[in-house]
Amino acid sequence: MSRKVLTKDDYGGAELPRGEYYGVDMSRGEELPRSVVTTPPGWEFYDLEKDPEELHNRYDDPGYAKTIVELKAQLADMRRDFSETDENYPEIQKVIDENWE
Repeated sequence: MSRKVLTKDDYGGAELPRGEYYGVDMSRGEELPRSVVTTPPGWEFYDLEKDPEELHNRYDDPGYAKTIVELKAQLADMRRDFSETDENYPEIQKVIDENWE
């Protein structure tokens, strides 16, 4: 199945709203109706060797808990190294604060 990656140009130059994604399935060789799906903020973790199509979120799987803790620590270090504090974007920082475990 192939998928077209949409950009704001596909929507008349309008910015895509945060927290929503737009999908078009091109598997039949034609553009299907666009759909809008609002997703809540949250963590996702996929085992790309066992699940290359990212169909099964393993974030709550205890077998991956240690790996997820290590990756979150690496992400926190990288955010600090790059001074990515989101202090100019309080709405993003609020989501991070509410969802960082």
